Amino acid sequence: MGVAMVIGVATLALLAVGLLLLRSSIRRWRGRASARLGPGPFVRRSDARSLGVRSAGVWQVRGSGSLALSGTELVFAQWVPDRSLRIPRTAIESVDTIGSHLGKTVGARLLRVRWRADGREDEIALQVPDLDGWLRDLGAIPGSPT
Repeated sequence: MGVAMVIGVATLALLAVGLLLLRSSIRRWRGRASARLGPGPFVRRSDARSLGVRSAGVWQVRGSGSLALSGTELVFAQWVPDRSLRIPRTAIESVDTIGSHLGKTVGARLLRVRWRADGREDEIALQVPDLDGWLRDLGAIPGSPT
């Protein structure tokens, strides 16, 4: 077996181990997030990618997590870092779509939720599967101008 072949096999083995570790980590992160979401019942629930909360500024850690909508609140449980955002449905002022948020784009339309808490307006943008379904369940009209 030549040196190139050994390096190739070793590289593939390392990639396979890395993928297994990543899968295990994602499973663990989803489990922790599910615990933070609570027992439900949920109107809608899916994985989502946050582009951040406006009040936290551009330097915040953005990332993937679990998004759930119940009859009383919208909850985003971010996987890493381990944190949650709970927005009472009664505090939500508007729901629409945008192309970028806090200077970031992902090449897809984003779900934007604006709410008012403690007299201040804030917003979060999320990349979600079935954007129209989320808009519908949150009370917005899919395809409306943004």
